[in-house]
Amino acid sequence: MSGKADWTTWLIAFAVFLAFLFLASGRRTPTFWSADNGVKWWQAETIKEKGLSNAFLDYPLAEIDPEGNFQPLGWKFGRLEGDRIRFTYPPFYASLLSLNLSKDDVRSGLFWTTLFAALLIPLFVSLGRILDLAYPRIFALFLLFGTALLPYAVEVNEHLIALFFGLLGWLALYGKQSGPSYSGILCAGLCIGLGGWIREEYWIWGAACLFPLLFNRDWRRTGMLVLTLATVFGLGWFLEGALSPETQILRGIHIHQDIPQTSFGLYYFRYRWALLNHWLFSWGHYDEVWELSFANPWPWVLLGGLGLVLFLSKTLPKGSSRTNGPLLLVVFLMGLISLYHQARICLIGIPHISGLFFAMPILLVLPLLPIVPAAPRWDSIRRQILPIMAFCLLLWVLAGSSRGGRQWGPRYFMIVWPFLVGWTWIVIEWATRQRKGIGFIAIFPILISQILTAGYAFQTVRHQQRSLPVEILASQHRMDPDQLFLTDLEYLPAAAVGAGHSIWAVFPNLTTDDSKRDFLDDIPLDRFPILWFGIEEAGDWLPSNLATKTISNDAGFTIQVVKPE
Repeated sequence: MSGKADWTTWLIAFAVFLAFLFLASGRRTPTFWSADNGVKWWQAETIKEKGLSNAFLDYPLAEIDPEGNFQPLGWKFGRLEGDRIRFTYPPFYASLLSLNLSKDDVRSGLFWTTLFAALLIPLFVSLGRILDLAYPRIFALFLLFGTALLPYAVEVNEHLIALFFGLLGWLALYGKQSGPSYSGILCAGLCIGLGGWIREEYWIWGAACLFPLLFNRDWRRTGMLVLTLATVFGLGWFLEGALSPETQILRGIHIHQDIPQTSFGLYYFRYRWALLNHWLFSWGHYDEVWELSFANPWPWVLLGGLGLVLFLSKTLPKGSSRTNGPLLLVVFLMGLISLYHQARICLIGIPHISGLFFAMPILLVLPLLPIVPAAPRWDSIRRQILPIMAFCLLLWVLAGSSRGGRQWGPRYFMIVWPFLVGWTWIVIEWATRQRKGIGFIAIFPILISQILTAGYAFQTVRHQQRSLPVEILASQHRMDPDQLFLTDLEYLPAAAVGAGHSIWAVFPNLTTDDSKRDFLDDIPLDRFPILWFGIEEAGDWLPSNLATKTISNDAGFTIQVVKPE
């Protein structure tokens, strides 16, 4: 890579950094809509005020049940240790956020997020060159601006920072055609370890990167990487145990419906089928009867399209000019399906941005790789990429809960998303080289689908962070401190606590009306009136003797006060 190319790439990265700062500028919010972000922010503020070793947080939430029978929502914020909670976010990331942090200004945190997002550009360009893409810089810009990575670049979060370290470690390990060097192994172990410190699921980089070395029986390099990763992880656990903030237990109420997800019976597979449908063709919330039904046509449409591509890959001769027309037609049809799907998501909505990482239309053309003339280094580089993908796929299949399946599952794919887009870019570049502009027509629906995906995800983040009416929550708490804050949105407890509410409950997805009624039967509602906060109005599960008064319907939220008549 020439010096001129280096300077060009870094100038592009600097321009991207300025662009992200502009997109993220002006954000001022006293509290976060996200429970996770709220805790990270509180942790950073406490570190700034009290120092790293004395960063003890104390946010007691009053217990409605004096005997403590309600399930504490401790896992929402950290790991339970007896009657304490240790935060899962390590001091490394919270300390980074605490630099120049002010009480009601998120710009310092956004600075770090946007900086690491821009630093991903050189890594994406390097990945594009490894895959022998003709336009690696365009690929890098598309990967950041044309996919669902975009919203993570303009909000305070740790995902892109962890992705930066993980991808940097992989490039240090497998970026050279001559194979991993000992210095590359040390660098990879350090970088992947830092990524794991910042975000726990990014530890799978380390496990997945071991597979190619094991398959090649390179025991010396394998042992060196294992030792390096173990040292870094061990140091991280030591620092977390010695320095990580702790807090009194956070007792809220979490009403849920158990689903057998460790059994490999029919219901298990129906549940995974529902998750697949939920990611790909979401209606915004679960409809158990519809989404658990094998009569639901949308997953069949997707699988049928993929089956058609695989059939063509086995029957058409590779590299023949006669196959170009059918292949381009398949790319175009897959793009139309994706475009319809993404337009539907934009109209209806999704419950969480992370679902977009599996709902990406660009995945539909991956099976074309066996019959599209691939990059010269395809055969060698896939040995280093496939193990990471396989490991992520295994974790996705074994995801443990509805929240874990719907949200964390797609985030496992976020780790390999640069590879997936890079592989698919081979198909896109092949299509653009076809004569008379037919290739551009074939890939047009896919590109438009990606732009819709990124735009919707970005709009969702802006909407959620700017529009939350925390002033109403705070004023309602001042009027009646004993209100029970009740919601069906899992990301709102931190906002409620930040606004002063100490008594709250969450109805997650799949909570039945009977469960809600049983819960309310145990609450003395004459003492604890309900403040309902949801997308829709409180439903028929409310007791008939309660009167409902709507406070606000702004910004897509419904706020109601519910008390006895």
